[in-house]
Amino acid sequence: MSSGPSSQRQGYSRVVLLVGTFADPGLLGKTLERAGFAGHTATVEQALDNATELKAGALIIGVGLAVKDRIRVAPYARRHNPNVRIIVLYRGSIDNAEMADAVLNAAVDPQDLLQALQELLTGAPKRTG
Repeated sequence: MSSGPSSQRQGYSRVVLLVGTFADPGLLGKTLERAGFAGHTATVEQALDNATELKAGALIIGVGLAVKDRIRVAPYARRHNPNVRIIVLYRGSIDNAEMADAVLNAAVDPQDLLQALQELLTGAPKRTG
């Protein structure tokens, strides 16, 4: 398991909760696992039920969630774990992504998604350009 960059925040959870639909969930799961993350797929109800038990470091919301579910899951996770990092994937519209720490196109390469996740969790400075 990789310990990540030396500048990483100490004590952040390497649990990633995946809610929604992903372009290639198998590849995403393998990418996360190789980087030392434990990815857990969940329905909206499972995410709401398990938000406090899992103590996820990150929540990745995939496409295919109804608007009402998207705006329920993110605030609930943040309320129960103020340090959780939220990434929202989108296809056409980024509506209702206000709680997100990052918003990425659903076709994002898993390596790029992993890099965004690591930057959010480690507190690395954001890149521009």
